[in-house]
Order: sequence, then C-alpha cells, then structure tokens
Amino acid sequence: MDKILDEADRRILRELQRDSSRPIAHVAEAVGLSHAPCWRRVQRLRADGVIVREAAILDWQKLGWELELFVFLKASQYGRAMVRNATSEITSVWRSVGANSRQSKAVTSLSSSTTLARCKSP
Repeated sequence: MDKILDEADRRILRELQRDSSRPIAHVAEAVGLSHAPCWRRVQRLRADGVIVREAAILDWQKLGWELELFVFLKASQYGRAMVRNATSEITSVWRSVGANSRQSKAVTSLSSSTTLARCKSP
C-alpha cells in the first residue's frame, strides 16, 4: 500500500469496525461521504489488504457460555494434550515470550469450566 490513510479512510474503518454488516449507504452517511466515493474507498481498502476479512461478533451468553477466561499456559507435553481436549471451548490462542509460552482466550459455561481447570499440569 503506497498511500497513507487519510481522515476519511480512518472514519470509514471506524464505522466498519462498529458494524460491517450495514449497507454502504449507511456507512457513507455516517462518515460524511456520498455512496460512490465511500464504496470505492472500501474496495481500495480491501484490495490493499487493510480490510482483511469481516467477522461476526457472537453473544457468548446467548450461546450458553457464561464465563470468559484468559489462560496462560506452559507448553509441557501433558499440558498440550489436555488443551487439545478442551479446544471446543478455546476461541483464540496467542504465542508469547517469557514464562508462559501460550495465552488462550476461552469462553465456556460454568458447568464445563472444570475441563479447563484440569489443564494444569500435575
């Protein structure tokens, strides 16, 4: 991407981060542009790789998952095996440096949170 983002691009990106499912006409109105220039800017932002993908934000409670955790893991052989067993509850994983080799975000129901508690190495 050769061009630096201008203020209109930044306003468009803020609006799309709030709700990317809205029609482009609504985004254009919110950022003070007409439909066509806003649509062209969004297409350029996608083509340049600034907008990588769009994702749905889920309501965890409506899915029956009442508990959101950030779990720090040391990557022992036992721990990796236990984490693999709990992968349906883990929504994302990040590598890190330092004492813990992985940080995971898990969302689970209170009744099934013991699965994650057992991931601790003996």
